[in-house]
Amino acid sequence: HEQSLRVSEHMNHHQGPPPPAVIILGGWSPGPLLYLQDFLASNQCRMIELQIPMPPIPGSWCSDKAVCGTIGILILMIVGLAWYASDLHWLWFAFIVFPIWFRFLAAIVVRVSIQQGVQIALKAMRENEGRETILVGFSWGAAVLGEMMALGMIGRFDQPLALLIAPTTSLVATVAKKRDAALRIRGSCNPSRVFVVHGTADHAFCPNQERWQDTGASLHYLVDNHVFMRHPSQRQLINIAGTILRSTETHVF
Repeated sequence: HEQSLRVSEHMNHHQGPPPPAVIILGGWSPGPLLYLQDFLASNQCRMIELQIPMPPIPGSWCSDKAVCGTIGILILMIVGLAWYASDLHWLWFAFIVFPIWFRFLAAIVVRVSIQQGVQIALKAMRENEGRETILVGFSWGAAVLGEMMALGMIGRFDQPLALLIAPTTSLVATVAKKRDAALRIRGSCNPSRVFVVHGTADHAFCPNQERWQDTGASLHYLVDNHVFMRHPSQRQLINIAGTILRSTETHVF
């Protein structure tokens, strides 16, 4: 999959390893990334913002074979009904078949989009081999990172650092008809490599936050909603990002 990158690099004139690459996976709104990106860029990080598919916004998921096939089935049913259906058939279709089809389509779209997001993030990681990498995800982007954790791509000492802000894995799992990524991680994360932040007033977008307690990640709860724009939250998130940056100074590649 092609990815659109917006890259800004601040050159480090000191000897030693290159500055860390920060790979950003955003959500439906920028939220805390507005100030976190400024903080990380001011610390000479190489900022890489990924454009990942994020339904219902049209994207690469629209051309996926499974999505197109599901839409094709609906078209065939409508054409067939147009030829010989009675009013009763149309009522049966509108109130029973179409809702089932739409629910099935939603699950496929979310699954495909998460998988495509994982592949885009992996490509960016490969392109930055040789330097410390920090993955920062917010909302939907954090859900993509959660899936990567469940697949064993993030969390070990020899893997990239990760900051997941308000990961919507539970909501994603509900729509995708899939087990929550937080329940599939099984405590395999190193708490010095993965940091997860949730808002105590964010149960609409991030229900079942307690599922992250057994993942092994460093878990933080901030008194805020989904977008973390309160001043205390901004300070705390910047402090967490600073802790992650300091860990790159001592990590052996």
